[in-house]
Amino acid sequence: MSEASDKKSVTVVEMKEKGTIAVRELPLKQLHQWYDFTGTLEEAMRREENEDYARIILTDKETIIDAQARLRTVYRKLMTMEFQGLETNVSDEERTVEKIRNLQPEEAVADFYQKKIPGRNCRMKT
Repeated sequence: MSEASDKKSVTVVEMKEKGTIAVRELPLKQLHQWYDFTGTLEEAMRREENEDYARIILTDKETIIDAQARLRTVYRKLMTMEFQGLETNVSDEERTVEKIRNLQPEEAVADFYQKKIPGRNCRMKT
C-alpha cells in the first residue's frame, strides 16, 4: 500500500545495430484509482459506490459489527480496513489465560461479546 501513489511504468530496451540501444519508459495507467480514507464509518459510507482500490481507517470509538461487509457495499475493491484508536477496556478486570481457561464455553462467548459490545447484556440465559 505504501507504493499506491507511485507512478508505474515499463522500461523498454531496444537493441539496435552494433551494440546501440534505445531505452524508453512507457507509463502504465491504473485501471482503478487508489483511495485512502480516515474517518468514521458513517462518513465513509457517504461516498457513492465505486470501483477504486480502497484503504479505510475507521476512527469510530466503539466496535462496529460487520464494518468490512458494510464498507464493501460502497468500496467493491476494499483492500484493507483498520480501526484507529479503538478503546479496549481490559483494565477493570485484567484477563489472564488461566481465568479464561476456567470459564465455561458459553461464559467465554458471553464475556467476549460483553467486551466487544459494551453496555449490552450478553449473558446467556440458562
